[in-house]
Amino acid sequence: MHRRALAALSDVHLAPTPRAADELVREGHGRDSIVVTGSTAIDALLHAVTLRAPYPSADLECIDAASCPVIVVAAHRRPSWGEPDRRIVAAVTRIAVAYPDVSIACCLHPNPAVATAMRDALDAVGNVVCVPPMPYVSFARLLGRADLVLTDSGGIEEAVPSLGIPILLLRDKTERMESVHSGVARLVGTDPNRVFSAATGALRERLSGTAPPRQNPCGDGYAAARVVVALAWLLGLSDRPNEFAPPALTRRGSLRRGSHRASLAD
Repeated sequence: MHRRALAALSDVHLAPTPRAADELVREGHGRDSIVVTGSTAIDALLHAVTLRAPYPSADLECIDAASCPVIVVAAHRRPSWGEPDRRIVAAVTRIAVAYPDVSIACCLHPNPAVATAMRDALDAVGNVVCVPPMPYVSFARLLGRADLVLTDSGGIEEAVPSLGIPILLLRDKTERMESVHSGVARLVGTDPNRVFSAATGALRERLSGTAPPRQNPCGDGYAAARVVVALAWLLGLSDRPNEFAPPALTRRGSLRRGSHRASLAD
C-alpha cells in the first residue's frame, strides 16, 4: 500500500528488477519514468560480508574457523510459527543426524516463545548451534561462510544468491518470482522429507563442485550507484543511467506467466 501511494506522487521510479518495472507500467506509470537499478539490499550484503564483523557467539567463531561444511537456517516469518516451525526443526534434526560432520547454525527468532521452542528442540543435537538475533553485519559474515542456506526470509532469498550459495526456501510461495524462475532459489516448503532431500542434493552439488553457476537476477551490487545517477538525471544534471539487466532474466516474456507469486506448483 505504501509503495503504491508513493508511486502516485513520484517523478521517477527506481525499480529493482525488470519485473518490478513491468508492474509499475501495468499500474499506469510511464516506462520513461522508471529506472531499473537492481536491489540495494544486494549492495548492502556484499559490502557487509567484506567487513568480517565479530560474531556475538564464540560458537560461531569456531564454526567460521573450522573446515567443515556449514548450513545456515533462518526461519522467522509469522506464517512459519507453530506447526511449520516444528516441521522445519524435524528437517534440521534429520539433516544434522545424517551429516554429523556438517555444522548447522540455526538463527533464532526475537520472539521468546518461538526461540525457546526451537532451542529446546535442537539444543540436544550436537552439530546444531542455536544463536540469538545478531547485528546485520555479523549475520552477513555468517552467510558468507555458509555452504547452504535454508530460510523463509524474502530478504535473504533476494540477496544470498549473489554469494553463489544454494538457497532452499522454507515456504510454499514467494513474491520474488525472479529468484525461483531463474533457478537461484528453490521452493521446498516445510515437509521434512522434501527439505531433507533437497538439502542433501544441494549440499552434495556444492561440495563436489558440480553446482550450476548462480547469477542473481535481483541485482549486481551496483544499485546504489545507479540510484545516484538516476537522481542526478531527475535534476537535469546527468544523462539517464544504464539500467540493470539481469543475466538470467531479461524481460517478463522469459518468466512464467500467470500468478504474481511463484509456488510449489510451478
